[in-house]
Amino acid sequence: MQRGVAYETKSVATGLGAMLLNQMIESDVRAREGKMSRDEALGILRRSIELAIYHDCVADFEYNLATIDKEKGAGVLPPEKIIGNWELAESNCQYE
Repeated sequence: MQRGVAYETKSVATGLGAMLLNQMIESDVRAREGKMSRDEALGILRRSIELAIYHDCVADFEYNLATIDKEKGAGVLPPEKIIGNWELAESNCQYE
């Protein structure tokens, strides 16, 4: 898709995600004035998932994204992995 395609700017997150992610997503979308490409929207989602995984001690590092598109319909993307800086866990209080 071309840049400038408007995507709905509302997001839903529950539990820890509501506290951590909603503000980040809304800020990113507002910075683009609600207009972004599919790849930009997926980038925001990937950063959100990475942030959530860093804050969840039992989360898996592998995840799938699903998309819904007017022209292409619904689909699931291949599995992706978070390759982050896990050395941060050493400074986490009571992490073993």
